[in-house]
Amino acid sequence: MYERKTASNKAFLIRKLVNLKYKEGNSIAEHLNEIQSIVNQLTSMEMVLDDELQALLLLSSLPDSWETLVVSLNNSAPDGVVTMSQVTGSLLNEETRRKSLGSSHSNALITENRGRSKSRKPFNHEKSRGRSKSRKEITCYNCGKLGHYRNECRKLKREQKKEKGEKQGDKDTTTAVTEDQTIEDFDKVEKPQPYVDDLIDLDPVPSPMVHDDREDVQDHDDTVGDDAPTEIADHVDFPEQGEHPLPEPPTDPQIRKSSRQHKPSQKYSPLEYVLLTDEVETSDNILPESYPMVGGDGPYSYAKNSDFQRAAINDAKTMIDEGIAENLDIDHLSSALNTFRIADLGCSVGPNTFIAVQNIITAVEHKYQSEGLKSSIPEFQVFFNDHSSNDFNTLFTSLPLNRRYFAAGVPGSFHSRLFPEASLHFVFSAYSLQWLSKVPKEVEDKNCLVWNKGKIHCTTARNEVVEAYSAQFAKDIETFLYARAQELVSGGLIALIIPGIPNQTPHSESNLGVVFDLLGSSLMDMAKMGLFSETKVDSFKLPMYSPSPQELEGLVERNGCFSIKKFDVVAPSMKFNAQKCLMCFRAIMEGIISEHFGTKIIDELFDRCSAKLEEFSFSVDSDYPKENQLFVILKRK
Repeated sequence: MYERKTASNKAFLIRKLVNLKYKEGNSIAEHLNEIQSIVNQLTSMEMVLDDELQALLLLSSLPDSWETLVVSLNNSAPDGVVTMSQVTGSLLNEETRRKSLGSSHSNALITENRGRSKSRKPFNHEKSRGRSKSRKEITCYNCGKLGHYRNECRKLKREQKKEKGEKQGDKDTTTAVTEDQTIEDFDKVEKPQPYVDDLIDLDPVPSPMVHDDREDVQDHDDTVGDDAPTEIADHVDFPEQGEHPLPEPPTDPQIRKSSRQHKPSQKYSPLEYVLLTDEVETSDNILPESYPMVGGDGPYSYAKNSDFQRAAINDAKTMIDEGIAENLDIDHLSSALNTFRIADLGCSVGPNTFIAVQNIITAVEHKYQSEGLKSSIPEFQVFFNDHSSNDFNTLFTSLPLNRRYFAAGVPGSFHSRLFPEASLHFVFSAYSLQWLSKVPKEVEDKNCLVWNKGKIHCTTARNEVVEAYSAQFAKDIETFLYARAQELVSGGLIALIIPGIPNQTPHSESNLGVVFDLLGSSLMDMAKMGLFSETKVDSFKLPMYSPSPQELEGLVERNGCFSIKKFDVVAPSMKFNAQKCLMCFRAIMEGIISEHFGTKIIDELFDRCSAKLEEFSFSVDSDYPKENQLFVILKRK
């Protein structure tokens, strides 16, 4: 619901926000959602509260018993500026710490005091914290030599590099959860204690963003995702297969040829979908490299520049609550279900994924309670999926300590199978499916009429280019839905949030389309200055596509494996802000741009794009249609 933009409504919401207080014993997550809801309403009235002000209002809403934490955060803030991400994480951690102590009062600072304590009482027998060790005294736990840590060990890095080369040559490495594994294989795995998460080594060799300093790291034989070693995450009790089983993939290679792609209105049979998925997995349709969001917690990180996505997740909370309440058939799933499995596909590095997961779990718990089955609420297992080069270390180190679920990472592309058959109950994906598995080949081919010269996207391109992007999106959605149809139990649910454009609207008239165009224009300006060639720009294309509601609905119906339970088309509650949008784009696009043009041009590129966006922001804000958000709930037939 959107309030009228009157002064009285604005004053009411501001007063409500300022007077909002956290009550001891209540959930911090619920308090954060309440604040975010008011902020979103103000944003819809063209009153944007900056990140620091939101953080300060959140701190001021805390009672006196949290004063120690407030002082600690203020003292540790760089240049005296606190952020919502920093405050939110600290509050959730402090809440968990207090629960573990059985007290609502803070007994210690959240941050540690480095160096020797300055205040020691005369008769205090406790030892103060000593100074950090000199590097000369540090012992490497790998080679045993002095002067460096294990993660800095050159010998270890050489061994890992050699191991990576050997593993890349092994094409037959198995995944952690393959179709060939039986239920008995999983029954042999020891089940962990409740709420103790599995530690997963995500790559044979840690990527630059993923470091592992644990001293007790073990070598594992099992693998997951893209040939990455790991332990099997948990005991898996597979539910019975649904009423709509899918056929096994055929072995005749001659059946592969099909004219399906030339008939967009044709409804495919399950057999054709098997062929389609098999074709994707065995060809070069999947990008050879993945370009994850900017990891870590720096000023350009995705964690600090994903406000638009967070607002969308908050907007979708009601839809998910209603979708689960109305469509989750507890009796049909299993009368003896003891583990409810959730997957977030395209999770990135948080904290948005944690908010979404908690919303889903809370809705499922309410469903059980409404059915009078409070004592039968199952345990929850959550799979966080993204490309193997995603910054999973940041993701797992920022997991909420008070979570009520087992957590595991599943690296790999969601355009193909990721999980065993009929093993999931709920799949969630937000702001991920607009990424294509690849740029359409004909768009990059200089000898093709569809070659998109001088442009990095289909925004202002000819209709043939837009159709090529649309066809690739259709193929990706088909393989995505078919893979999920195999992984979900009968009656399982999918919740999707996808950025879209209004029906019958050109991409050039959308806010995102304008930003794509300005980014491409900035690259061409730099090419004309001689920083790189125009040919370099011609060969760079963004693999992204925003569908219309009509387009997406038609693809789901053509798939035939799911029934549409909800399909809402809404405008984002967060008002379009040029600079925030650009920071978000940098967090999303920096990896793929750096891979093509190098890292040295990034700052200048976004400075130029920022200047262009400022000049254009009035038109973006007033003359162009607002982006649509497509909220979809699907149920496995």
